[in-house]
Amino acid sequence: MSQNQANREDTRDLSALNPMRRDYTVSAAPWLAGSTDVGRRHHLNQDAISLWAAPTGRRGVLVVSDGVSSSPNSDRASRTASTTVTELLGSRLDKGIFDFDQSGEIFNQIFESANRAVLADGSDGSPAGSCTLVAAVVEGDVVAVANIGDTRAYWLPDHGTPLQVSTDDSVAQAHMQMGMSREDAENSIHAHAITKWLGPEATDLEPGTVAQRVEGPGWLMVCSDGLWNYASEATAIAELLRQFWHAMPPGDGPDVLARALVGWANNQGGRDNISVCLARVEPLGDPTPAPAPPQPAPADDTDDDATQRVERRSPGTPQTPA
Repeated sequence: MSQNQANREDTRDLSALNPMRRDYTVSAAPWLAGSTDVGRRHHLNQDAISLWAAPTGRRGVLVVSDGVSSSPNSDRASRTASTTVTELLGSRLDKGIFDFDQSGEIFNQIFESANRAVLADGSDGSPAGSCTLVAAVVEGDVVAVANIGDTRAYWLPDHGTPLQVSTDDSVAQAHMQMGMSREDAENSIHAHAITKWLGPEATDLEPGTVAQRVEGPGWLMVCSDGLWNYASEATAIAELLRQFWHAMPPGDGPDVLARALVGWANNQGGRDNISVCLARVEPLGDPTPAPAPPQPAPADDTDDDATQRVERRSPGTPQTPA
């Protein structure tokens, strides 16, 4: 057994004994589910997932929040933020007052409410934590997505080009916008340092938002970097999902698929907490069968840095906290 293998075994044993792992799978509807896991390198799951589905039809909410590892009580922050956002979005959908044409403004208000809730966690005198968050709303074949930080949303159609719907607020994304390749940017120093978050010292609470009608059936995915670290490109994560989906027995749903993706990330090393939520989007009148499963996405053996917050000490100059 190599030293690296020994380290992995030791960490895995310790995390398995920790009662604060908060590993769970949630199924909100036959078409909507999610799963989260502590991974193999950490003792505490700082991720949180939350779902809402209407009793009938395909109206739902998917949320993933990732606690910022450099802040205290980040697991509490992610749980508070994800629950707050889900409840507020679900309430709007339930009352029929979520206007997709005004989704940007709605998301702004809801993310501000989530930030207030996260800060209120510290009203008992304990430090409030920080977190990232991605939220998605589905109604039929229309989807709306909002995110702060580097939790992501992907649209993975059965046919056509898969897309990363969200845009990260991170040092890596800034490098890519300056012309660096994705591979180099995501493996650069401080790549996982984020430039926007919810919680103390957050100065920009406006999420990036997208709303669109999708064509054809497919999967809407929201996930933490514990998954996309190993398959960042939308094409790679789409191939991975289709591989597992086509291998599933008939009758298995998105909960099984979500657990399979989490298990795959653990098998790649599980260097961070892993969370993924999936919504099966099938526009009416499109019974097109899914394509044959592709080859598995290649494993990425690069090491991962836990999510850290970037403090803005001067405008436009993000710095990673010590």
